[in-house]
Amino acid sequence: MSGAALPWLPPPRDGDVERAVAVFLAPWAATWFAAPGAVRVKPHPGRSDRDLRWTGAAGAAAGMAPAALARLGLALVGGEAEGDDPADRAVLERLAGAALADLGARLEVASGGAASETAGGDLLDPAGAPPAANLVLRACLGDHDWAVLLSLGASAQVALRKAAAGQGRRPVLARLAEALAPEPVRIGCHLGSAALSAGELAGLGAGDLVAFDRFLTDALPLVVAGEPAASGTARVVRDGEDVVVRIAQGIDFP
Repeated sequence: MSGAALPWLPPPRDGDVERAVAVFLAPWAATWFAAPGAVRVKPHPGRSDRDLRWTGAAGAAAGMAPAALARLGLALVGGEAEGDDPADRAVLERLAGAALADLGARLEVASGGAASETAGGDLLDPAGAPPAANLVLRACLGDHDWAVLLSLGASAQVALRKAAAGQGRRPVLARLAEALAPEPVRIGCHLGSAALSAGELAGLGAGDLVAFDRFLTDALPLVVAGEPAASGTARVVRDGEDVVVRIAQGIDFP
């Protein structure tokens, strides 16, 4: 993996990309195969571009040997063996080509513009080949004797790992007030304060009066979670037998 990885995405471990590709291939396989079986993905040691038919984008492409196209077509229709009729073989190869083209298009979308890693960022034509620097993986389904190769640039690898980890979408950010709305908050009203010496405090007894620095008719600060609110005043009034606080000014939250 190159430096293209996003800083919050953990560095790749052995098998990370292979597992991400297997997760990505599952919906494609379910679309095209009646019984796709398990998806197996492993690194491919090498390739001969002249022997492969590639489809997709330069930064993320799917390829297959032309000799295996008919076998892929048979797997798609549930056949057991290749037919000898050239017309039937051509139909199977066209069907396999459509499945590969769909896989290449899905790779391009999932990679989020991975084609831009290469000059031009154009889609590959069937005779084209992705960059040799790309990681190449070999993917098989079930017990079939054919394999699809996937060529992935650094950005495509990151995108597929993100998607497999459930991180393919940007989080929707809420305003702080909306996020904290359900949280309980303790509020109160600061009536005033007085400064006494330690000796005066020790000499207080039942019935003594302490003069605060604030009148009850003054606007009193509202205390939220133990701290004076940044904005908001209160008045203490009586409502029947209860002492209640009447808000004189609203409290603004971010």
